[in-house]
Amino acid sequence: MEPEFQRDVRKYSIVVEYEESLLQMMTYPAHCDTVAVTNYKEYTEDPFQWAAALETDSITISLKRMSPSANIYEKRRKYRDVSKYTFNVRRKSLFDYGKPHTYLASYDVCSLVQDCNYVFEPLTKCGLQKTTYISWNNMIDDVNKMAECKGGLAAGRWFIPCSSCYDEKSCDWKSALWQPYDCRYPDISDKQLSSCFAGKNLLFLGDSILHASMKYALTRHLATPPWGLPSDPLVAKVVNNKQTVMNFQYVRFKPLDTEGVMNVIPADFDDKFRTLINGAGILHNNASTVVLFGGAYWMQPLVYTWLMDKLASRGLKNVTVVIRLDNAAFHHPTKMTEYRIWDATKMLKRSLSVADMPAQRHERHVQVVNSFNMTAAFYKAFRSGGYCSCHFDYYYRRNDGLVNSVYSKILWHSICNGAEAPSSD
Repeated sequence: MEPEFQRDVRKYSIVVEYEESLLQMMTYPAHCDTVAVTNYKEYTEDPFQWAAALETDSITISLKRMSPSANIYEKRRKYRDVSKYTFNVRRKSLFDYGKPHTYLASYDVCSLVQDCNYVFEPLTKCGLQKTTYISWNNMIDDVNKMAECKGGLAAGRWFIPCSSCYDEKSCDWKSALWQPYDCRYPDISDKQLSSCFAGKNLLFLGDSILHASMKYALTRHLATPPWGLPSDPLVAKVVNNKQTVMNFQYVRFKPLDTEGVMNVIPADFDDKFRTLINGAGILHNNASTVVLFGGAYWMQPLVYTWLMDKLASRGLKNVTVVIRLDNAAFHHPTKMTEYRIWDATKMLKRSLSVADMPAQRHERHVQVVNSFNMTAAFYKAFRSGGYCSCHFDYYYRRNDGLVNSVYSKILWHSICNGAEAPSSD
């Protein structure tokens, strides 16, 4: 910590290593009538524990002293602010380690399916594993020979160039590549995405995770600045040289006590769906209308069935639908999550239970994108935002974070090359 703590110094800087993603802080007020409160509204008589995001995360400790007029036996004591201390904590990212590769042949090609501290496939090896590729270029050549993936569910792993697969800090993480086992997702150029989106009305219904993908399309492909916050009321905008309409409606489920299992659809889901459809203008019952649905940690069969029934009730059963499955979430035990973590295997199983539903229901116009595996492998690479430790969309406050760019590309691939929308009724 810099500088060393002094009562009269109010701001401090702390830098921690990438592995140190779960931090604790404890304060000892000098007076018995004084309490310390964090910006998370938590008193710190016990160690305060929080999940430290990659970029700078500010923790504020406010010292509050009981008002002289308050009775010490009152249940609701009155406190006044005495002083405030700010601790700017920056946790290093994997990008801070290793060196950019200049000579590809000198690097091993390593693969990563899952972190050994967050296993979701018990029978699969964890951590970095050396592959049989003799060079990075050899791997790229092999990938380029593969056919294009038909949907968003292709199983895969990360490839990373490293000096040694036994040392993650020797790797060039900026060059990490998500690669399915049997197919490939080609890059989509700005021109291709602009052409694909032309004439479409895109309706996003989800939380801040889906909002990040919308922003990625706007800023990286359509040269359009994003607008508003994820939780703002319905937002709609004409973009892509007036060829495309984008609509975003925020909705989420907060299931801390159930590990994400829904028994009933929250009432506000119906309200938010109605607001989105009514505010989106003229919608056609064909591929020109695209509904993107999903978020951080709440996709499951009940939710999928609800959406499809709602679309059918509005005469929109033939529109293109893209379902985004869950991110890795709730993997750090903090006071905000009641010191519990969700079982990764159960979470993946619940999310993937949606994957077979379009085929079972003969809904060929529906695509499902799986982002759990790719985010779980980088589960410590979350940024600040919410209590779920499930945001992977930024690195250094840019919207083209490594993980976000990958699953956003698969989303666009599913819209432009995946779904088979039938003709309208």
